[in-house]
Amino acid sequence: MKLKKLFGLASVALASTVLLTACGGSSKSASDDSKLKVGIMTLDDATEPLWDKVKELAKDKGVEIELVEFTDYNQPNEALQNGEVDVNAFQHKYFLNNWNSENKGTLVEAADTLLSPIRIFSGT
Repeated sequence: MKLKKLFGLASVALASTVLLTACGGSSKSASDDSKLKVGIMTLDDATEPLWDKVKELAKDKGVEIELVEFTDYNQPNEALQNGEVDVNAFQHKYFLNNWNSENKGTLVEAADTLLSPIRIFSGT
């Protein structure tokens, strides 16, 4: 189990680095370059420590990450399409492609990200 957590942390760190790099060439002003708004689904006990590490690694690079939590799977893409967040990190390619088709969206993937399982268990 410890190896699984380490792999997950490494994946998030790599994804955040790629995301930060991908956003580096945007048309933001210089004062906005140090802050990155990331749309995610709600934090839980498994993902919060990972995002804390991502924030720490980003801070070392001079970037402040602000997590924006959503409770509906369409909201992060809508917020990204409308410019309310800079990136989002919660979905796989097929969901993104389907969302773009159904909503006339123009979103593209920038990097892989951590996909947390949906915890729908009976009685546990």
